[in-house]
Amino acid sequence: MNAPEKIILTTEKDAVRLAMHREQIIAQQLPIFILPVEVKFIGSNAHLFDNYIKQRLLDFRI
Repeated sequence: MNAPEKIILTTEKDAVRLAMHREQIIAQQLPIFILPVEVKFIGSNAHLFDNYIKQRLLDFRI
């Protein structure tokens, strides 16, 4: 990255991958912005998904 002003912009999910670059990020004093990951159902299908998952959990046997 050759730009004079750098930032890191990532999602919560991918932020965990930054751990391996921790020392470099600290040394360069890079600001980090982490965006939350959110799942949303469009329309009225959320209850169908919830019911499906609940039923699978109730049916699960070891």
